[in-house]
Amino acid sequence: MQDKTKLTPDDFITEAAPGVARHDVQAVARRKATAATVAAVDAGPGKIALAGRQHVYPKKAKGRYRNIKSAILVLTLGIYYLLPWIRWDRGPGLPSHAFLLDFEHQRLYFGPLEIWAQEFYYITGLLVISALGLFLVTSVAGRVWCGYACPQTVWTDMMVAVERFWQGDRNVHMRRDAGPWTFDKIWRKAATHTSWILISLATGGASGFPDPREGANGLAEFVTELTTKAGLATRLSQCKVSRDRLPALGEFAAKQWTGSFNPRPVDPLSLRQLYEQAF
Repeated sequence: MQDKTKLTPDDFITEAAPGVARHDVQAVARRKATAATVAAVDAGPGKIALAGRQHVYPKKAKGRYRNIKSAILVLTLGIYYLLPWIRWDRGPGLPSHAFLLDFEHQRLYFGPLEIWAQEFYYITGLLVISALGLFLVTSVAGRVWCGYACPQTVWTDMMVAVERFWQGDRNVHMRRDAGPWTFDKIWRKAATHTSWILISLATGGASGFPDPREGANGLAEFVTELTTKAGLATRLSQCKVSRDRLPALGEFAAKQWTGSFNPRPVDPLSLRQLYEQAF
């Protein structure tokens, strides 16, 4: 006798028309819907069971390629965190940073090189060469960039190393998570998340952002200051947009799918008022 509690792919397939198979499944995206679906897995065809969230416990790897990856990790993070502190003497009246993107004066400093905005084609050429080099390396050696030097890979590797430092390698970490909430477990979790937060602040340069206590006005003034220094337009009127086009802009924006993701509901009238404020 077949065990009906174990569903197979055939349980989700019906015949929509003679010779035409229909896969009868239900899409599940939210937590409540997922829990309801998992609970209803024995209800019969038309349901799909999804596993709950499972913590990933990576085991520390060893060997030549792991050593190469660790060396690249130290090199790339060293460039990112130490380069802003390296100085280069260019004489009086000029910035002393070895590498600096000067938005106010629209120029780029890199060691002895000084590139102005009208010479940006040099950067374009460098980006094209870098892209071709990436294609070449990928064709010859596979996804070397993604596995060793991609920023997401580098910072993920560092965060995992921090977690392993405080909470131990895979087996030790799993035993601690499965055990009760002791003082040892609590302070290790707290140290891990505190380290992650400090790394995030150091990475994002949060000290250069406005004080959170200034709220939305402080953030708006900060963005306005950046756009002004970069010579960008801050008003719609500066972009040669006529006021009689604002109603049409509101209607068009309300039809975009991004409007449904706003935490505050929007409609053509509210969007038109927003454009009026930005005009």
